[in-house]
Amino acid sequence: MDAISVNTTYGWGTILASLRILSLGELLHLIAEWMPASFSHLDAFELTILGLIGAVLYCGVKLPLPRIALALGLLHMALSHVRNLELFALLLPLAALTPVATQFGLHAASVVRLRAMPAAMLIAALCASTWFIAVRRDMSPPTIHSPAAAVDALKAHNVQRVLNDLQFGGYLIWRQVPVFVDGRAELYGEKFEIAYYRALQLKDVDGFLDLLKTYRIDAVMLDPATPASKFLDHIDGWQRLYADDRVVVHVRAAG
Repeated sequence: MDAISVNTTYGWGTILASLRILSLGELLHLIAEWMPASFSHLDAFELTILGLIGAVLYCGVKLPLPRIALALGLLHMALSHVRNLELFALLLPLAALTPVATQFGLHAASVVRLRAMPAAMLIAALCASTWFIAVRRDMSPPTIHSPAAAVDALKAHNVQRVLNDLQFGGYLIWRQVPVFVDGRAELYGEKFEIAYYRALQLKDVDGFLDLLKTYRIDAVMLDPATPASKFLDHIDGWQRLYADDRVVVHVRAAG
């Protein structure tokens, strides 16, 4: 079996996955990680950009044209989609470090080298700190994405077809509960997910009611802030099974 098939369920389709995602049109504006960076409030990314611009202006940093193009390309990607911020942080130093070090005369001889003993001490310190954090902190997924009590209630009620909010998809799959939708937008397509979004936001009330009927939904698991979760409180034939500050579960009323 080839390496791509081992590492991803898309197989060779991985090569085209990015193209399918970027062709989702309007849907990209509804997915947080594909939204453009926003400077409406001060954050770490904006401070980093301002700091880099200030450093370049103050120090007079010069880069070769190919590296300038690479740096600008990385910045464009980070500004276009917030999911590329990590890529920007990872690759920009690699693009700029060598010419900057050469320009300012920073040679390997002037850099403190870690010898065997200091390196071993550093590794031991990192292992110890990792162990200390692991034993003192709960390393489980954030509760906002892993509503264990709500899923326990669903399983106890023996529901078969769940209409879920997007952020609960991965956890439901892990708990072996069939999902209506999950975070892999490229699998569902723009048309389906836009209709799904409009239905849950009650921009299309008839569309929401059609989802319940067409797919024979017998349980709905939504974020309390999703308009459809409040709407179900006023629809005959539905009742609340479980609710907390992160999730609300409705099921079809008996009889």
